[in-house]
Amino acid sequence: MELHESLAELVAAVGPQVLDDADRLRAALDDYLDEGAASTGDINLLVDAVRLGAYAWMMSTIASGGEGAKAVEAAGVILARDRGSRDLDTARWACAVLGFAVGKVGDADVRRYRTRTMEVPLPQSPEDTQPSPPPAPVVAPDVATAPAQPALAPVTEAADAVVVAPGPPPPSPPPSPPPARRRRRRTPVLAVVLALALVGGGLVAWRVLGGEDDPERTPVAVDEEPSRTPDPSEDPTGDPTGDPTGDPEPLPFEVDADFVNQPCTGEVIVMLATAGVADNYASKLGNAVEGVPDAKVLRAADSCAAFQRTHPESGQPIYNAYLGPFATVPEACQAIEGLDSATAWVRELANPSQERELCFCESSVDALPTIGADSDLTSLAVRRLIGQVQWGLYLFGLIPKEGVFQSYGQRTPEVVAALEDFQSQVLLEPDGVIAQETWERLLDEFCETEVYDVER
Repeated sequence: MELHESLAELVAAVGPQVLDDADRLRAALDDYLDEGAASTGDINLLVDAVRLGAYAWMMSTIASGGEGAKAVEAAGVILARDRGSRDLDTARWACAVLGFAVGKVGDADVRRYRTRTMEVPLPQSPEDTQPSPPPAPVVAPDVATAPAQPALAPVTEAADAVVVAPGPPPPSPPPSPPPARRRRRRTPVLAVVLALALVGGGLVAWRVLGGEDDPERTPVAVDEEPSRTPDPSEDPTGDPTGDPTGDPEPLPFEVDADFVNQPCTGEVIVMLATAGVADNYASKLGNAVEGVPDAKVLRAADSCAAFQRTHPESGQPIYNAYLGPFATVPEACQAIEGLDSATAWVRELANPSQERELCFCESSVDALPTIGADSDLTSLAVRRLIGQVQWGLYLFGLIPKEGVFQSYGQRTPEVVAALEDFQSQVLLEPDGVIAQETWERLLDEFCETEVYDVER
């Protein structure tokens, strides 16, 4: 009997309330499971899913009408983030096991993630490992003791996205949508190298500026809503109001744009700016919509629940300027190309959803330019691409989120160093130049593909 089946029996015997408290769950597992039925790492992972709130969030999502498999994906992102791990598959496996135990997730979902986590042995998080033994004589490096990867910077779902980082599949789009895109799961490259060393060869086949509201305090005026932490008491799959688009309370400021709130439809919008300080509403949003005839403004609290509703520092309502909605990401990315802005980004009207959709994912490798020290770094197109690469490096754990927005779209020494680190990890020459091979690795790591069957 496998672990998820044993846990289901435990829940059937003592009741689902055993999953409401981390200490109670650990004690129950210690008493119920046979010796060797689960590793210490697996038990710690399940307990952390309860202790850190990922299980509660997942159950709230399902209770609100969310699909189990999608809720597992989003909860896994939360768990991985809060554990400081980049191993999403293992985190999603833990959430799936707990969901299976209470009859909300299918056996196939549990096995899908468990199979993947076993493809390449990934390092355990620090809390799962035993204290280091006394220093030993220096010997040749041992792949089995290779250090774990750097922790992933906190995932904020946003995008503006914000909200949670790679999130589950959005609600169904309007009739006759394009074929659903599928996401390649991320496998840390170091783990792949370890696997190759161990088996002797082979190939293993992968969401709002959280700082000051005033862009003038940073070198680049990049807007994004503050990071949003999902609240289990909220309805994470629906909208905060019954009809976000009907007769909203008037705007408390004047702006030359239509006021149209947006529900969670699965469509996408182009985010132009966000403002969460009342004194800056008119100026920030007014500047963002100037010269953009079709721009609109929404109140986050009356729109898709994925948006952060109030600013964490000011406590005031957040308003966003945007274009759209558009039926697909490529359409939204095309709209950005017509803007006089290097900082606009694409966001899905779905909850959970990613903070940002990377427009370079909609291009072929051959269509993407080489970007290096000799490139035209003042070009809007180049600055947009650099900004998107910076976001990818943040997702990869190589650059802090605040660092992204402090130099958004700029090829700074810090950005080059992070890029070289990424290149080294994906077995490329660390030259800091984004050429064809680097673009291929970026697309492989952060973009969607038809190879795998895990839909967003």
